Amino acid sequence: YLQVGGINAKQVLSTSCIITNNHFGGADFIDAATKKASRKTLLPLVDAGVVPVVTGFFGATSSGETTILGRGGSDYSAAIIGYAVNSEEIQIWTDVDGVYSADPRVIKDAKLLKQLSYQEAAELAMFGAKVLHPRTIQPAIRIGIPVRVLNTFNLDNTGTIIAHGADNSDGAVKSVTWKKSAPLLNIYSANMFLSKGFLQKIFTILAKNNISANLLSASEVSVSITLDNIGLLDDALIALNKFAKTDYLDGFGTISLVGDQIMNTPSLMQNLFDLLQDAGVVVQMLSYSASNVNISVLVPSSKIMDVVPLIHERFITRV
Repeated sequence: YLQVGGINAKQVLSTSCIITNNHFGGADFIDAATKKASRKTLLPLVDAGVVPVVTGFFGATSSGETTILGRGGSDYSAAIIGYAVNSEEIQIWTDVDGVYSADPRVIKDAKLLKQLSYQEAAELAMFGAKVLHPRTIQPAIRIGIPVRVLNTFNLDNTGTIIAHGADNSDGAVKSVTWKKSAPLLNIYSANMFLSKGFLQKIFTILAKNNISANLLSASEVSVSITLDNIGLLDDALIALNKFAKTDYLDGFGTISLVGDQIMNTPSLMQNLFDLLQDAGVVVQMLSYSASNVNISVLVPSSKIMDVVPLIHERFITRV
């Protein structure tokens, strides 16, 4: 297609650019090896005026075995290569104009966000925004390359730029995102009080059984953890129950409010809980992100789509 249009282009296999470890279903790139391979393969083409068209989603081990980067692998490929050759900007082309204050297919008055910080974008990706995969921006963050999200079908739109700085002109809450399924583990043990390594023991068991945690809330004698996937759940529960009483609860999901100034808005939490109470929604768990740009609540899955429009209206549309 490009060549027919008069553009000097050449197909390049990503296996010649992205060198990974041997986690074949969800491989991670090896920094130095990928830089060397990408620059050796791509920069001579660019210098010669050739546009390299690189296949996404795949990489290769140092011994040449093909690996798969996993979910979101095509965008992740672009970010890896952009990082490896030190690009001025990484562009992710999608079917929407950029990142919105909520899913525009659900919230009709969702706002297009012109700028997000890396932290804001990472939180949105982690907690349900489908336009970005959580791994996509990780390579760019390492050396501060801006990431721009654009619409393939609207070339005149400038999209959303993701960089170090946050644009706070849209108010404290930039976006509302949600996950309809977030199973919960409640873990209780009197031995947790003042003990060392208790959380490490829990997360070692989860990792061993291929379970990813999402939110965490802890007290002196209990830990609540939401799960991104359930992996080998039965085996994990057997191991956890050997040293702590563990309950598994499903039927819950998360609603997350994301914005760089969330923690600097004292009334926000009260207003959020007043709204949820008026809507008859009981909060099962509350979690602040370590980055201070995200507040998440765990609520019954059946209530999520009732209250998300109300939250967006209260904290974004009215601002």
